[in-house]
Amino acid sequence: MLKNIFPILIGLFFFSSCNDFLKQELPIIKDSPIFQLTDQDNFIFTDKEFSGKITVLDFMFTQCMGPCPVMTNNMRNLYEEYRGNNMVQFVSITVDPQNDNQKILRDYSKNQGVNDLRWKFLTGNVDNIKSICQ
Repeated sequence: MLKNIFPILIGLFFFSSCNDFLKQELPIIKDSPIFQLTDQDNFIFTDKEFSGKITVLDFMFTQCMGPCPVMTNNMRNLYEEYRGNNMVQFVSITVDPQNDNQKILRDYSKNQGVNDLRWKFLTGNVDNIKSICQ
């Protein structure tokens, strides 16, 4: 069974120039677990979506009053900074799939100003989500 290997940049990384950054060979930080989740538009998102892209990934939930709004704001800033660069994608995975369904995530993504395919908000089976966190 082949695992898709991808670079994950977790948290907040600010690059002086994405073009200069993309010219560098990226280290493999973690092997991707095989998974399948659903995005805010009810499309399937799998581990294969990480291939060939820089991914900024976070875990959140829409009702969070703690660090999630700060993390989402920082993700939004990066999303805006790399507008037009399809090599950088953003993935937010809910840790509250019982409440964060596709409609909730779609509304949340619109409130964040997401207007293209570069930022996905994912939900799904809690065991699949846990496998990504490990």
